[in-house]
Formats: sequence, C-alpha cells, structure tokens
Amino acid sequence: MAKPLILLTNDDGIYAQGILAAWQELRKIGDVEVVAPDAERSAVGHAITLLLPLRAKEVVRRNVRFGYAVNGMPADCVKIAVKEGLLPEGAEFGRSLTITYTTDGDEKRAEDIQLVPDWLTELQQHGDL
Repeated sequence: MAKPLILLTNDDGIYAQGILAAWQELRKIGDVEVVAPDAERSAVGHAITLLLPLRAKEVVRRNVRFGYAVNGMPADCVKIAVKEGLLPEGAEFGRSLTITYTTDGDEKRAEDIQLVPDWLTELQQHGDL
C-alpha cells in the first residue's frame, strides 16, 4: 500500500520548532510536503494575500529538503500546494461536524480543505507531536 501524501502547514512559520517536530513524526507514516508561511502569521483566520505576488522558496532543514516557505498567509500556503500539484484537488477524508468561530489559522486551514480531523491541527500546540 502506498504511503499517504500529507500536507503540513501552520501559522507559526516554516522555521518554527513545532512544524519540524510534526514533520519528523509524520514522515514515519507518509510522504510529507511542507508549505508554510515564511514568518509567523498567527490569528489571521481566512486571510489571503491580495496586493503582493506570492512567492515560494525551497527550504532545507537538517540538510534535507524540508518544504516551501511562502511570503503569504497560511491559507495562501494551502492554495499554492493544491495549485502546484503538491496535493491533489478534491481529496477529502472527512468533514468537520462542529460549527466554530475562530481566528486560529491552523483550524481554519483544516476546515477549508477538510483533509484532517480537527484534533490533528491542535496536537502540535499541546506538545503531543
């Protein structure tokens, strides 16, 4: 059976320690593609970049290609990943059954693409990954 393709993103930025820890663990169960903001962009919810061209730069961490840093918002990162074929469009493993109002970027991205259960986006924040 083929390993699943996992898109890993956050709102703390590609250089945050949490995304590195999540990447190290998720590589054990799947092929991980990291597309994350180039800097911390917390509490922006569904914000997208409108006035600047988006650019993605390849990032190497621990002498291994880690992923792509995007000069936009967390939602931009997901859209770039789908548009560039890093994640197949239409992939869907389940829907969120809760109705929430939040500005947390991690949870909003999970709701947008509906690829992961809501609890997965919060594991990193609680130190479980």
